Amino acid sequence: MPNSVSLRAFTVALCGCGLLASARADVKMPAIFSDHMVLQQAAAVPVWGKAAAGEAVTVSVAGQSGQTVAAGDGRWRVTLDLANAGAGPHTLTVSGNNTVTISDVLVGQVWLAAGQSNMEFTLKNVIGGAEAIAAPAEPLLRQYFVTRNGWFKPPAEEGAGRWLVASPETLPQFSGVGYFFAKALRERVGGPVAVILSAFGGTQVEAWTSAEAVRSDPEVGPAAELYWKQYAEFPAAREQFEKDCAAWFAALTPPVSPKSPASSTPETIRLPAKINLTGEMVLEKKFDAPAGLGAEQRFLDVPSVYGELRRVALNGAELQRQNPAYAGVKPIGKREPQRFIIPAGALADGANTLTLTWFLPLPDTAVPPPRISSQPVLNGDWTLTLTRPLTVTTPAPQPPVEPEGMQASALFNAMINPLIPYRIAGAIWYQGESNGGRAWQYRRLFPLMINDWRAHWGQGDFPFYFVQLANFTEKRFLAGEQDEWAELREAQALTLSLPNTGMATAIDVGEARDLHPRDKRTIGDRLAAIALANVYGQKVSFSGPTVSGVNIEGGRVRVQFTHTDGGLVARPVPPVHVVKSLSNETAPLTRNSPDSELEGFAIAGADRRWHWADAKVDGDSVLIWSAQVPQPIAVRYLWGYNPTGNLYNAAGFPAPPFRTDDFPALTVDRKY
Repeated sequence: MPNSVSLRAFTVALCGCGLLASARADVKMPAIFSDHMVLQQAAAVPVWGKAAAGEAVTVSVAGQSGQTVAAGDGRWRVTLDLANAGAGPHTLTVSGNNTVTISDVLVGQVWLAAGQSNMEFTLKNVIGGAEAIAAPAEPLLRQYFVTRNGWFKPPAEEGAGRWLVASPETLPQFSGVGYFFAKALRERVGGPVAVILSAFGGTQVEAWTSAEAVRSDPEVGPAAELYWKQYAEFPAAREQFEKDCAAWFAALTPPVSPKSPASSTPETIRLPAKINLTGEMVLEKKFDAPAGLGAEQRFLDVPSVYGELRRVALNGAELQRQNPAYAGVKPIGKREPQRFIIPAGALADGANTLTLTWFLPLPDTAVPPPRISSQPVLNGDWTLTLTRPLTVTTPAPQPPVEPEGMQASALFNAMINPLIPYRIAGAIWYQGESNGGRAWQYRRLFPLMINDWRAHWGQGDFPFYFVQLANFTEKRFLAGEQDEWAELREAQALTLSLPNTGMATAIDVGEARDLHPRDKRTIGDRLAAIALANVYGQKVSFSGPTVSGVNIEGGRVRVQFTHTDGGLVARPVPPVHVVKSLSNETAPLTRNSPDSELEGFAIAGADRRWHWADAKVDGDSVLIWSAQVPQPIAVRYLWGYNPTGNLYNAAGFPAPPFRTDDFPALTVDRKY
């Protein structure tokens, strides 16, 4: 089961996210239809929403209009021909029993930009971002930011988000990849360009796939059904557990005065700590506060533990809870901190004493340190005094198993479905890191998602271009090693068998100690090159050298390539590699094949033992050999988490990782 993201982060009330009930007479539309929006310049552009059943609805924009009548469930949809519409700005008007007016509407190129954290990684944090942000405003470049949200409910229809017009004030919030992609299209195609950013860090591909498609997979479907069942049943189980906890706790708790005399010798503990004592106890911390910190009201956040926080005092004065409902027992698994108000003047400049009175019914209770506003946590030495010991004889109720992670279909429901069928030119995608451990399954799951989106959108096989995983982690020097991310990159490359897909290789822009490489310009430009060549008909290079054939020639292997675009190039191998660009860290680069023209090739014979190889360019081919492998049968290139290679074409695109063998994969038996 996936476990990278906490389920609790995605629990959202259904009533706040769907379209209003069709009984309302007012015309309502999904959130993406709002001021500053960009409509795709195309012959069939849908506009849709809800109204009262049978209500007549008229839509007009850019000199085009259409009429329809809301169906029995209130849904309506109008399709407009905007193929020859000007850029605008226009006003979109939707009239029924009421009128909705949307201002500053442009007509141009609209691309969906989706995936996990490397797609949502903001422009303000990337190389060249500061210069891009400081540039003059670009009113024809825009981004729709889909609000992050995930749930397993009936798919959302209205959604949530906002349109941003590129300016120094808004650009820091833009996707770095999305911005450079859109910027390149603006420069080469002209007219308005927008990206719809729907991204969520740490998420797996099955979360972005509809429930219908997930159910169709023979491996993932049954596992997802079990997960959905656990998810659906968990709230009731949790509610019962909390009731059981409260009853068990109440039976244990005798009336205790907040100022009970000490019954044990004070001892020093260091928070965070596991406290093995049970009963009522006082924890006291002496600390210094910066001058002026107490001049304004502050808050004390005390992380919740299983027990009852009975009293909090600062310098002898009791603090009041911001939310009194948080008083009482906090069952196992309750993560909400308890917040207390520190009135202005209560916090002294310099020395202060904080006192917490806890009732802890179980031994080995983990107690984290509290924090005052945004100050450092109050960890370190505390004094603990047990004021009333407790002997527990009745076992505590056991919590139900909480489904962890982002459940399958959650992000499709919350962040993709509300966008369908908004007309797009295509999609760009940057995801895969969270599926690395199940790379073999990704061979099916990634194409499954792409086909699923295309089926739901009803736009045919719209362009779908994706980023192959960048190099990451410390440099390792095992030739052709078994590697999860190498297998994930292979799964991504195999997805090119789907029609109208393209892959931007990022094997040369990654960093050893940062999952989020700061060079998003290169990635955005490479994605844009694919679109320029395949969507907009421009004569530009868009791919690195791609394997077209393999031949064994005695003791050497010849690999032929297409997309050589001016010829294969052995670039100089740099003396260092990037460790972390955020702190400008580099490290010396140790070459695997010091005397070879080409770096990164490994070769194996019938024993399947890999050795670093010598390799050189020979026309549109590469010759690979090794004195240790007189009879080679297979070649691997850039096969590893963070490999080093230097094979490019003359247009500057790197050759993506590949292997010519079909040896058993490391991840073949790993399942969802």
